[in-house]
Amino acid sequence: MVAPITQANAFIDKIIERKYSAGIAMLGYSKKTPLWSLMPKSADFLENTLDLRNQFGLNPSGGATVTAARARQGASAYGDFRLTQSEAFGSVAFRGRAIKAITSNAKRGISLVSLEVESQARAFGQRMNRMMYRNYGGALGLVISSGGNTQTITVTAATRPLLKNVWPGQYLVSSNTDGTSGSVDANPTIVSQVDPEAGTITTSAAGSWDTAAGGFSNGDSLFLESDFGQGFYGLADWIPATAPSGTFLDQNRGLNPVYLGGVRYTASAGDPDGTITRSLNNASVEGALWGAEPELCMMNTLDYGKLLNEAEGRIEYQAVLARRGDYGDEEGRIKVGITGVRVSVMGNSEMMVIPDSDCPRNIAYMLDMRTFKFHGVGMSEPEWLDPTGKGKWHNMATDNQDGMEALMGIYGNLGCDSPGCNIRVDLTNVL
Repeated sequence: MVAPITQANAFIDKIIERKYSAGIAMLGYSKKTPLWSLMPKSADFLENTLDLRNQFGLNPSGGATVTAARARQGASAYGDFRLTQSEAFGSVAFRGRAIKAITSNAKRGISLVSLEVESQARAFGQRMNRMMYRNYGGALGLVISSGGNTQTITVTAATRPLLKNVWPGQYLVSSNTDGTSGSVDANPTIVSQVDPEAGTITTSAAGSWDTAAGGFSNGDSLFLESDFGQGFYGLADWIPATAPSGTFLDQNRGLNPVYLGGVRYTASAGDPDGTITRSLNNASVEGALWGAEPELCMMNTLDYGKLLNEAEGRIEYQAVLARRGDYGDEEGRIKVGITGVRVSVMGNSEMMVIPDSDCPRNIAYMLDMRTFKFHGVGMSEPEWLDPTGKGKWHNMATDNQDGMEALMGIYGNLGCDSPGCNIRVDLTNVL
């Protein structure tokens, strides 16, 4: 088996090198993954933890006399978030029969390799985009609304679009928590069918919900197997729904819930809000009190549609370039089809509203992208990993299978050095 594997390794590596000269991560950037595509990225996470320093108070010294000023000497107030590392992986594998086809027919080999490599790269992009919105608990954002402990379950209507992140062959587990506490049901169950229109997930008869330990009960949250408590930090962590009072990444955010935990604005059904447009503008006014100048607004696709209807054509569409590098790195900007509409708000008349089905319904995030960054551990986006030291492709780890596999992965986490420059808008009352 060594010779065919070696031959296939070289052949597949050559296909990937020529066809994906810009890198496989490029495939994960698209209008389907806008937040991940627009997020600044840097390979600067070189220690076990990364200190993100946030000034939330000026020098306290001051007074009408020199004596008073000197008596109140002190340092400015700083918050120090100690960002920790998370990781995610994906595998591409070919069985022995496929390897024979790859090495025997170049055209067929290119087609087969391209299909699976691109599928995993795009799945990785979707995974990263989803996690950029949620908290580190790792939940998919899908909650069982009916059908618990049966082979077919229904998810809540508000989260039905998130079924784009579930497909046949995945293994799911459930929990009555969001992954930031509690425990997860022990046994996974395999997905056999997904119906986005009906909002249902059906499992294989060989591993149905009712045989999973603890059951898949109504009200439970769903997770991909192994994701419970293992997600990346996301907007829900950095700009929580309620004013934070406890410790996050070793920093007490109760010292200043706005500067250390973001601005929160709840739109009202009537005056002064009443519409999405007015709500976003009034949220920007609230944010401006604390120095927020959002340039980008992420909104669920269904809510975005209502914004367009509200504007009745009085809008200006604009393309937005994705980022493969840090903020301000113009060479790392790429066009991948992301478009949005320009909305006038206080402090920045150029704020772009971007639709994203991974963004929670009824919530808009108004972001200053200068304050966010995905800090990668020696990488800024998913890439091929080389655990064996013998090239990307290697024999399958299990001895009872013929074939070879390659591993994609990313190490790092999402950090924010100025949470108070960002606004979470609750649009429930105007939608």
